[in-house]
Amino acid sequence: MSTKTTLKTSTSLAAPTAVPANPAARIIAAVSTQAIKSDAARRASDAALARGLLAWLAQQPDTAREDIFVAIEATLSPSECRKLATHPLRPQIDPARIDAAREDLALAEEQARAEKQRAVEGAKRQREEARRARQDEKDAAERARYEALRAKFEAPAAAANDVFGAD
Repeated sequence: MSTKTTLKTSTSLAAPTAVPANPAARIIAAVSTQAIKSDAARRASDAALARGLLAWLAQQPDTAREDIFVAIEATLSPSECRKLATHPLRPQIDPARIDAAREDLALAEEQARAEKQRAVEGAKRQREEARRARQDEKDAAERARYEALRAKFEAPAAAANDVFGAD
C-alpha cells in the first residue's frame, strides 16, 4: 500500500479549498482577509515608527524631551499619563506645565470650533441672501408682467373713453 494519498483515496471530509458559494460570504471572506493583512501591516509600521521615535527621543536633550512629553501627555487621558510617567526616557515634568498645555489645546479646539461655527453661519447667511435676491428678482419680474398687462388693457379702455367723451 502506498503512503501517497490522493484525492480519490482520501477519507478527509474537508475539501482541499473551501470557497464559500454565497457571493456575499465570498466578499466578506475577502474583506476580512484584506483587513487582517492591512492590520498586520499597520501594526508592523507602527512598531517600526515606535522604534525610530524611541531611538530619536533617546538622542534629544532633556529640555527637548520635556517639551515632547508635555505635548504628548496633553493629549492623553490621566490613566495613559500615569502609564507614560514610568517611561525611562521621560524626564521629571511639573504637572502644572501639562495642565497648561491641556488648557492651550482646549482653547485652540474651542477657537477652531467657534471659527467653524462662524463659517457655517456665514454660509447660511449667504444662502439666505441669495434666496432673498432670487425671490426679489421673481417678484420684480412678476410686477413687470403685471404692469405690462395693466398698461396693455388700460390703453384700449382709455382710448374708448376718449372716443365716447367720458373722462
